[in-house]
Amino acid sequence: MSERKQVDWEKVEAEYRAGRGRFPLGEAGAVSVIKLYLDSAGTIERAFGLPQIIRVEQEFGFPRGRADFVFFHADGTASIVEVKDAKSDRDILGGIGQLMSYAVQMGYSRTLKHIRCILVAPTIGTDSLLYAQACERAGVMFVPIGAVLEHEIIWAEAAADVMARKEMSGADDEARNG
Repeated sequence: MSERKQVDWEKVEAEYRAGRGRFPLGEAGAVSVIKLYLDSAGTIERAFGLPQIIRVEQEFGFPRGRADFVFFHADGTASIVEVKDAKSDRDILGGIGQLMSYAVQMGYSRTLKHIRCILVAPTIGTDSLLYAQACERAGVMFVPIGAVLEHEIIWAEAAADVMARKEMSGADDEARNG
């Protein structure tokens, strides 16, 4: 079981300002983005529109394969997440097939209320629309991970919000102690 921890927003902000907070491209980059979201409680739930995550398993083993992530939710459901590089249509179609296989295998337990399948790929533009349509027809949620800059902006804004809250709470503490 992965332990959820708080993000060191000051470090994120410092890396962003120094220009080192860049995500690598491809599947590894998409996995890095998911891990960053998971580090901040509630962020991935908002980003993906999911119920509260109570347990995260990375490289979750099935009898026939290994899912990149499985999220177990407070409402008794689960989400299987597969990350694909999306260099070609075959990557996306293969990912849909993998998710279907994992969902069937997980469904054999009959302990979950619902199993979601989520395909994440570092792609935007025309191809992502076609991929989203293919996923929708298969009952799979498609989550395109956009350009690195888009994520840097989100994290910088979040870090700025946290810094502002810290400053406000420091002012509140001074007023109480003053």
